[in-house]
Amino acid sequence: MKSNKRLDPAEYQHFIAGLKQLLKRDWHRQHKSFAIKAGITPEHLSEVLAGRKAFSYATMLLIASAAGTTYEELVRRGESITGAPAAKGDIANKISLDVLSGADLDRGDIVNILAMVADLSRQLKNEKALSADLLEHIKRLEKRKDQAECKTQKDAGEPISITPESLKKNHGTNT
Repeated sequence: MKSNKRLDPAEYQHFIAGLKQLLKRDWHRQHKSFAIKAGITPEHLSEVLAGRKAFSYATMLLIASAAGTTYEELVRRGESITGAPAAKGDIANKISLDVLSGADLDRGDIVNILAMVADLSRQLKNEKALSADLLEHIKRLEKRKDQAECKTQKDAGEPISITPESLKKNHGTNT
């Protein structure tokens, strides 16, 4: 029962939340029996519930069947617990789910993962460059503001006084 369905991170988290609720309600202290019924090892179930591993889509279908429900119903149950519908997006979560699920990754999957990593890297570089540009712009605006304040004082005929406080304010120096 191999399936190539791409796991959406939010949908996956809702499935896990729904599964945890079902296990707590219907299989309290019987996780080992449930795992065996679902065709997985109790250790794998425990690792996934602890967040150290992830299920493949095919395994989630087996689990839902063993629980007497559907994959979609467990996702809906999880959505009702978290109060948020499954959202699309988050590249890092997609990458970690693909890798953690232990699904059979073929060459195409690896190429997709590498493309997601490259996209994430480009996003980070763009954000870093944008931050540097914004900081430079803020500095220019502060300099213009200081110049305007000095001009206003001169035009008003006010004496310009230089005090330690004005130095701190106008030049960001500590005395």
